[in-house]
Amino acid sequence: MTDRLYTLLPAVYRIRDAEEGEPLRALLGILEEEFERLERDTAGLYDDLFIETSAEWVVPYLGDLLGVRMLHTVESSGIYSQRAFVANTLGYRRRKGTLAMLEDLARDVTGWGAHAVAFFELLGWTQHLNHLRYETTPNPYPHRPERLNPPAVDRVGTVNLRSLDVVDRVNGPFDVCTHTVDVRRPVQHEGWHNIRNLGFFLWRLQSYPISGAQPAPSQDYADGFHFSPRGQPAPLFTNPLRKPADAAHATERNVAAPIRPLAFFQDPAAYYGDGADHSLAVYRGGPDVAPEDRVLVPVEDVLCKDLSAWSPPPPGVVAVDVRLGRIAFAPGETPANGVTVDYHYGFSADLGGGPYDRRTTIETATSDDDFAITVAKIQPDGVDPLLWRTTIADAIADWDPTAQPRAVLTVADNATYDEDLTLSLEAGQHLVIQADNRNRPTLRLRDGGGALSVLTCTGGAGDEAILTLGGLLIEGSLRIDADSLGRLEIRHCTLVPGRALGEDRRPLQPAAPSLDVDTDNGALDVSIESSITGALRMPAAMGGLTLRDSILDRPEDEADPAAPRTALAADDAADDPGPPTTFERVTVFGTVYARQLTLASEVLFTQAVRAQRRQAGCVRFSYVDDLVSVTPRRFRCQPDLALEVRRKQLAPAPVPPVEAAQIRSRMRPDFNEARYGQPAYAQLSRNTAEEVRTGAEDGSEMGVFEPLKQPQREANLRVRLDEYMPYGLEAGIIYVT
Repeated sequence: MTDRLYTLLPAVYRIRDAEEGEPLRALLGILEEEFERLERDTAGLYDDLFIETSAEWVVPYLGDLLGVRMLHTVESSGIYSQRAFVANTLGYRRRKGTLAMLEDLARDVTGWGAHAVAFFELLGWTQHLNHLRYETTPNPYPHRPERLNPPAVDRVGTVNLRSLDVVDRVNGPFDVCTHTVDVRRPVQHEGWHNIRNLGFFLWRLQSYPISGAQPAPSQDYADGFHFSPRGQPAPLFTNPLRKPADAAHATERNVAAPIRPLAFFQDPAAYYGDGADHSLAVYRGGPDVAPEDRVLVPVEDVLCKDLSAWSPPPPGVVAVDVRLGRIAFAPGETPANGVTVDYHYGFSADLGGGPYDRRTTIETATSDDDFAITVAKIQPDGVDPLLWRTTIADAIADWDPTAQPRAVLTVADNATYDEDLTLSLEAGQHLVIQADNRNRPTLRLRDGGGALSVLTCTGGAGDEAILTLGGLLIEGSLRIDADSLGRLEIRHCTLVPGRALGEDRRPLQPAAPSLDVDTDNGALDVSIESSITGALRMPAAMGGLTLRDSILDRPEDEADPAAPRTALAADDAADDPGPPTTFERVTVFGTVYARQLTLASEVLFTQAVRAQRRQAGCVRFSYVDDLVSVTPRRFRCQPDLALEVRRKQLAPAPVPPVEAAQIRSRMRPDFNEARYGQPAYAQLSRNTAEEVRTGAEDGSEMGVFEPLKQPQREANLRVRLDEYMPYGLEAGIIYVT
């Protein structure tokens, strides 16, 4: 609070007020608060006159002034705002019907990467030999040798087979070859090339940057590494650049997509290098080497190579496989001081351990009674050396819980930490182990012999003890001993399903749980939010379990496909139930057996779910296999709802068993990728029934990606295309990722 009003008084009144103990100053101080509130409101009214500075709630009103039909509201989930669409409305109307404008519209309305294609321009046609029309496509890599990239392809009905890049892009979003007519309606995989068709290619996956990470060494090649610290093959993604103002259409560098190997081979400098505009980099020097002392491998020494068989590169060359995310040095040339990498990976949403904005969940020291310390391989700028450690175990060892009962350990880099941890928390103690904002460190739990181990909480009277984990990627598992904790909070973490991944993408221990709780933990409450976790083994006598916006995955054991996939229960065989459980916006791979389903809302149960106590709780807006599941009352669940609709249509006759089986089969969720570690993990396929893809309470999809509001975003685009597309043309929406 300031004294602006008080200082406006004549000095004689201020002198007299001071003699009386300043009662007038106290009164004007109260008026000052209201004055500042009024001033802020007045300033806000001025800001609300402009779309660039207005409050979010004002955007629809400004749109109404322009006659803009507003869209489905999705900005509440933090995806994107309608501000860009309203701000660009006049520009859209001036350019109405042009292909470049329609591409910008698709990007602004959906928030996804977009590329528009006029398919009728890619139709081949017969011509008189005396009057040939050649249409030349410019060379996208003018600095490359002619022999590697011939300059053009002509659209006369033939493909220039000399151009590797042109052939590699056939039937993709950036295809330049001519095609014969396809008279079907334009949809995901067919009906593209016709006289009246426009195609809108959309990229739904996001690209997440990881810098200063320690690549995982290969088990099959001594001088090979995986970009991913998990050690599994996964494609590298582009760092999408903003489309230049003078560019009509987006290119491969403007969308978040897997790097095309041939594009990387043709122009590695466009993707590789040191800086914010590049997608990947390899440095000589490990995470414990100061960044200024790490040496970037020159782009001239980088070779695009297929490393599926780990074939070694020539001496002096570093091979990179962007399709598998692998690095290979020549035999014996791996740097003695280690390797560090920068790269981008793809995923659907801000979920699990990841380098995204988590400011709202970051814990801080709130008083002198809190112990706050930073963990990093290199001392971060601005951090007191006395409050910095290089390992999590050393940081915990420095904590005196009797003097400071609450400790906040913040990991401030993307390095890998091999730790052997055992925690002992007493009543009233609270330990927070978290990643700093926009960082994703890997915590690899190892025992003394280097084998995968567990983080064990043991000892003490833990009724009021709290352990909080945030922003971590954890290989291994957690073990909670008898009465050692009162509450466990897991936020934005990944507990790798199956404890760890192998080079064949398979989990190393598919039957091993990610969280194992001792039977004598009657006071323990577990909360898991925005996380990915493996199987949970918890007794029914626990206080409770809550999962929100998460993936629960008990991986399939490919060596024993008949083994039960128990995602949640007290034991592997699911003979005893788990605790009372609340699911909200969760995708579950595996069976669930709980004492009680207090609430299951917008959940995808891919296998059987059973509740021991069915008199309480409910399941709503979820997919539940009704033939093998036993749940409390269900409301608007699938396939129940589809069967009921068909039953009413056939009343009084029942639904024939064959037709009922077809309905159940059609409703079963289908995923683009059901194996953890791949970009499209847990993403619903377009083959999934529309009733499931739009079956959430607000019309979004069921499961963990409900907050993405993908059906609403597609509906918004279709509404706007009806308004802005030229008359007589038809739009095809095609999802690339």
